[in-house]
Amino acid sequence: MHRRLEPRGAAGEKAVLLAEEHARELAAHVGERDRAGLLDRACFQKMADSGLLGACVPEELGGLGVTYLQDVAAVVNRIGYADAGMALAVHMHLGRQWYVARRWTWGTGAERAEFGAVLTAMGSGAMVAPGAASEAGTDWDHVLTEATEVDGGYLLNGRKTFVTLSAIATHFHIRARVPAGDGWEMASVRVDGSSPGVTVVPDWDAMGMRTSGSNDVVLTDVFVPTEAVSRRGTWGEPQPGTDEQRTVSAIGLQGAFLGGAEAARDFAVAKAAKGDRHPHSRRPSGLVHVLGEMDVRLMAARATLERALAVVDDGVAGRASGTVPAEVATDMMVAFQCAKDVVTHTAIDMVNRAMTVVGGGGFMSAHPLSRIYRDMRAGPLMQPYAPLEAMDFIGTVAIDRITRKTP
Repeated sequence: MHRRLEPRGAAGEKAVLLAEEHARELAAHVGERDRAGLLDRACFQKMADSGLLGACVPEELGGLGVTYLQDVAAVVNRIGYADAGMALAVHMHLGRQWYVARRWTWGTGAERAEFGAVLTAMGSGAMVAPGAASEAGTDWDHVLTEATEVDGGYLLNGRKTFVTLSAIATHFHIRARVPAGDGWEMASVRVDGSSPGVTVVPDWDAMGMRTSGSNDVVLTDVFVPTEAVSRRGTWGEPQPGTDEQRTVSAIGLQGAFLGGAEAARDFAVAKAAKGDRHPHSRRPSGLVHVLGEMDVRLMAARATLERALAVVDDGVAGRASGTVPAEVATDMMVAFQCAKDVVTHTAIDMVNRAMTVVGGGGFMSAHPLSRIYRDMRAGPLMQPYAPLEAMDFIGTVAIDRITRKTP
């Protein structure tokens, strides 16, 4: 019986082996990093040096050539088994890299050269924080960070929250709005992290995912050249390809929550196998039953995620970014949201059940289950979508498709 999320391609198999090596090292000191709220630069650099952080860079550019999102998820799964916060940071880097590699594959001329340069840098140690979209009090389509046009480029002003990897990032991809006539256009802005006016605020003090380096980033009159700003459509309106882009950029992260669930399960089994120290203690009659239920739920979550990844990988296969038909892109997002709901809630359930087996020791801050529980609790909150939004989306799609088929 398969007990891990398996990679789909040969390049993924190489990347997963590297991830397993790094996971063993990460596990040794994850408790210390969690208590300190630290994204360890040295650990990240070792992953860059081994080639793992260049996993999605095409082989022609010196990377491993991973092309399947299932392979990305499997890598994140192995890291997440040891440290879910670090897995979140790794996913942000690899998810963006996978997207840029797809753009490079289908690009031409100057565009291909630009993406090739980005990929080469990412494979050589540049650490990109692509998730700089969230802002307090607004949503994805109504960001308030502004890029104001000046000679030769733009000045960028705003504040982003939950910017994973920001603690050590060398570059950022900022979602902003740009003046356009009487209104605004949405834009994606590439920002060098060393630019004057970029301030990473060391304020990441969350309940869980403490090792992800998800600080706020403040932008104060940050100059970016014109070519660093890509306009993406009308501000406040969903952009073409949104379902596709948000799905491919986020589905791999579910590997981290599956990894945490697997780790919790293994702690429970190890505890049950070891038994109590008192020679006359008896194993509770319901213990084996709890362990069996844990395996059943884990297999269901793993199978659901594998199916969703297959839908997404098959949906984008042979297609350039932005060319996935809307109906297919919607199917991809529905599959992703279904898997996200199953995996993240299963992960929380796994830790609850593991604590039942382990007992009061699991409630102590120093116990691994305490950390895993706090990390897993973040899963349903991750965008896209929050739980209520996800159910509304899935239900709306179901009704819409039935309505369109009814005379």
